[in-house]
Amino acid sequence: MRRLLGTLVVMFRTLIFALFLPLGALAQSAVPPEVNSVASGGYWETDGDSGIYRVVVVNSGFEHVTSQVFVEWVRRPKPGEYASTIVATVEPMLPFGHGTASLGVSIRPIGKGKIRIVVSGDISVQPDKKVRTVLVATQPGCVAAVPTNKSLSINTQ
Repeated sequence: MRRLLGTLVVMFRTLIFALFLPLGALAQSAVPPEVNSVASGGYWETDGDSGIYRVVVVNSGFEHVTSQVFVEWVRRPKPGEYASTIVATVEPMLPFGHGTASLGVSIRPIGKGKIRIVVSGDISVQPDKKVRTVLVATQPGCVAAVPTNKSLSINTQ
């Protein structure tokens, strides 16, 4: 009888907890809602590590949306590991300013250990004004802007 009573008390407490648990907690997403887009691809390798590039665009604001761009180097799992690891993250300096535009990105591998990232969008307070820049990511932590007057040679090896 005591065992049955104990089981009923535990079930009652669980039911009460579930009733007062915010419904939003039951529908949590693994991806924060501020993430606007994610592009991944290409392949990097250095000092025994290797993986893919990932570019994440995070938005904030409502009336005037502003974006941040993050370049990440994601290492594939090593033997005995079950998950990938981010080994480096860089928020590149953009020539049109930080957080002033609603942005999108596209990426394309341009050779071994190198990707081309095109960042483009609209200035939030001047929607008719377009912005664009090209970045190149290489080894973990290394991102550089391509000068606008320089063409980017594509290595297809």
